[in-house]
Amino acid sequence: MKRFWNLFKTDLRRAFGVRLWLLCLGVTALFLLSLSHYYFLGGEDFCYRIKLAELPIFIDIMLVFSTAAYGVSFCEDWDNRNIRNLFVRAGAKKYAASKVASCFLASFTVLFIGKLLLVLSQLAVSPVLFNPDVFDGMQSPAGSVDALAYTGNFGGWVLVNLVRFALEGTVFSVLALAVSTVLTNKFVVLVVPLIVRMLYQCATIGGFIPAALTMSNLFEDSYCSLSVFQGLLRPVLISLASCLLFGCLFFYGVKRRLENG
Repeated sequence: MKRFWNLFKTDLRRAFGVRLWLLCLGVTALFLLSLSHYYFLGGEDFCYRIKLAELPIFIDIMLVFSTAAYGVSFCEDWDNRNIRNLFVRAGAKKYAASKVASCFLASFTVLFIGKLLLVLSQLAVSPVLFNPDVFDGMQSPAGSVDALAYTGNFGGWVLVNLVRFALEGTVFSVLALAVSTVLTNKFVVLVVPLIVRMLYQCATIGGFIPAALTMSNLFEDSYCSLSVFQGLLRPVLISLASCLLFGCLFFYGVKRRLENG
């Protein structure tokens, strides 16, 4: 266990460097750029601004940023030919667990902090937090996350939105990490989330994905019942289960890569 923690601390030091915080600022900049496409009259409320700040093209770029945090770490180890030494010191399972956990935390941090900075910036310029005449919370189901804002629980609404957004992107980053054992070019790995997301959206539009399994239903519109805990429970469980699955694929991919040289 000591070897795992030593390796994990090393991975965290690599992941949480200057690059990660620059990526956080990059995510915030993309949100602000997304908002710049709209003309505001000055009376728009805070919740309305946050909901507008997610243009799909910029979300795709954010996935690249979150993957760049540590999703290409195996590619870097492979290029440096350092992976065999790490395997000898820690073992395959500890190496894979450390990489997946570090990738999860780094990706989550980039997206969470990036959107948190957006929230803080919009709090400074929004005249009011919530205006039911502008915001669509009144038309939202009673159990949806938007109902939190409608009932005045703005802190809960912000927290659920931040965590759900970060978790959804983190799943794509860990998937890219698993794919990196097959495609070790870091630039190819960075676009894996974009390709997967595009294919998933096409399958959803084509009706090949059941409504219950769409990303919007799993992460964004899940039942909340005016409870932050209930609003986060399903997204957290889904993201952890997905990352565990992709982590297993990463482990077997690393073993196969080493066995084949």
